[in-house]
Amino acid sequence: RRLSEELLKGQALTKGIGRGTAHFVAGVEVFDEITLEYASDVEAEKEVLRQAFQLAREESLQITEDASEVLPEADMGIFSVHLMLLDDPTLQQRLNHALSQDLTARFALKVVLQEFEREMGRVEDEFMRERLADIRDVIMRLLLALERLHGQKRQGSRRHDPREDLIVVARELLPSQLMRIPLARLAA
Repeated sequence: RRLSEELLKGQALTKGIGRGTAHFVAGVEVFDEITLEYASDVEAEKEVLRQAFQLAREESLQITEDASEVLPEADMGIFSVHLMLLDDPTLQQRLNHALSQDLTARFALKVVLQEFEREMGRVEDEFMRERLADIRDVIMRLLLALERLHGQKRQGSRRHDPREDLIVVARELLPSQLMRIPLARLAA
């Protein structure tokens, strides 16, 4: 086990002290790492994106099932919205348009996320800003599905030892990410 030291500054969401292993959860900031990429085979990119949508749907259904065991019914609507977004023609049209520009699926996700952030970031309606968080969550899930399809593992990610308590560290913790954390082992 490699030990390292790094000073982290942030804001605690709960009072008190927690002891456990820091578990870093990457959010939409991972899109900053994606540089312009052109596809050599647009049809292959469309197919892998179609597969990513299928994986993301399956994961959303599993998260919805898992969440039903720990969340009140009123909060379950978040995951129904995520399923609807995965079937939203606007999201799919925007991604297909980006792919038609010979972009890779990864870069197309980044472009479409930036479009939504630009458009919805100017809206003052709280409900619409919450939808932007849902769009971020869904597009992030699509990116992770693409990475799994390509056999990639996010740098720094590792399996959690089920006996360890966790301290979650994230810039932004998306609802689907929270549901993947073993809540019984959450220390902070």
